Amino acid sequence: MRSNSLKIYGFLILLISANYCRAGNTQTGSRALLSFEKDNLTFFYHPEDRETALRVLNISETAFPRLEQLLGLKQSRKIIIFIASDENEFRRLTGGQIPDWGAAAAIPEQGIIALKSQRIDRDGVDLEKTAVHEMCHVLLSQATGNRVVPRWFDEGFARWASSDFRFLDYWRLLRAFSIGQHIPLEDLDDVLLFQRDKASLAYSEALTAFSFLMDKGPRVLPGVVQAFSKGASMDEALQSTIATGLDGFEKEWLAEMKRRYSWGFLIEAPVLISIIMLILLFAAWISVRRRVAQRKKEWEEEESYAERYD
Repeated sequence: MRSNSLKIYGFLILLISANYCRAGNTQTGSRALLSFEKDNLTFFYHPEDRETALRVLNISETAFPRLEQLLGLKQSRKIIIFIASDENEFRRLTGGQIPDWGAAAAIPEQGIIALKSQRIDRDGVDLEKTAVHEMCHVLLSQATGNRVVPRWFDEGFARWASSDFRFLDYWRLLRAFSIGQHIPLEDLDDVLLFQRDKASLAYSEALTAFSFLMDKGPRVLPGVVQAFSKGASMDEALQSTIATGLDGFEKEWLAEMKRRYSWGFLIEAPVLISIIMLILLFAAWISVRRRVAQRKKEWEEEESYAERYD
């Protein structure tokens, strides 16, 4: 999750981290905070979260070269990653400005990422996808010269590049586009103000918009990023790479989404049909088992009755 409103907290974190870098470790109250550096990454974590920090390091060693290549970024700059040991520490690191549904945060222009420890129960949050998602925000910011790109492009890239495709995305989009309750791309800039359900739809839409853009060719992403880094608006960047501006792109995307996410399209979706068939088969199996169990119980009762009156 990208945040553009945490600059003061980012500044404080940088001051704290500078001291930690000199010390190697320190005490926060009664709890030790450790750090280590690898290439352009600096990690801060508590001893009990060393495993999380090392996992994120391993993830970054695979993800960074791929993301840099996608963005046309020759070499990324220094990035600081904090592993928050609990919800309270995460709120302190982010100034309490991240919604309760947020699993992580990034301050892209300052190269700072805050992740929650694996020890925090986050309803099955995937650490690899979450970490790569936040790395995407930071690297995209670096590739565009720290310019703030539209939220749909930023979040869409983060979900696309982290392979964060979810089954529930389809149903959210199906419901929204079927009844005309989708969110305009421009309005996605306010996603941090949305409630959980609306925010989930916003992220799903961002993914589809970005994926739709990527379907236009492998040179689109570096082309848009390069144009944006040179001062072009998103409208101008799209015009120079796909020969249509932002309004035209959104109309094309909206038309495709209405075609793809409609009840009529459901009969053309073999994967969904297979899933529905499996659900129906499972329900039928449960029903048969219940009938067999009920019949067995009746037989036992009949035998018991016969034995009593023989």
